Amino acid sequence: MPQVALPHVIGTVTLIGLLGIVIFYANDLNMHVKFESAKTQLRDISEYVSSEIMAMANIANLSHNSSIIYRVIDIPDDVNGYGYAIEIVNDSGAWIVRAYLDRYPSIKTESYLYLSGGINISTDIEIIQVDNGRIITGYKLYSGVRYPVVWCRFEGMNVTIGIGRFEVS
Repeated sequence: MPQVALPHVIGTVTLIGLLGIVIFYANDLNMHVKFESAKTQLRDISEYVSSEIMAMANIANLSHNSSIIYRVIDIPDDVNGYGYAIEIVNDSGAWIVRAYLDRYPSIKTESYLYLSGGINISTDIEIIQVDNGRIITGYKLYSGVRYPVVWCRFEGMNVTIGIGRFEVS
């Protein structure tokens, strides 16, 4: 009798092992597809923010009075259920808008900023008072912020552009 049970035990253990391997690879494939989708969304976000900054630079080229303008940008609250960050970094003299997942920083995309001379990018943290609130600037913007903005400050011939969050007074 024990000889009949042994092949059944070996077969059952083998099937359980194969099932575990299939589940592992299916999960791995699912994560790969999810991260590729997240990369596509992050690329769209970084290109959108980059284009908004370049649009602000074009407005700056048309105006030379001392003022501050800003535009609330429309970015999603999350990417595939994950939080993300947008930052402006200087990479060997070239300004880049980088978007990446908070939990998985290796999942990132970058868009270059093509700006004309005389326009500065602000990465400093400061508070800019505007008519109906204030803008808290910085080099990084997190998803889920209520009013993310791209801002531009004209001071004579000096033009400074950056990202931040708007807080209503």
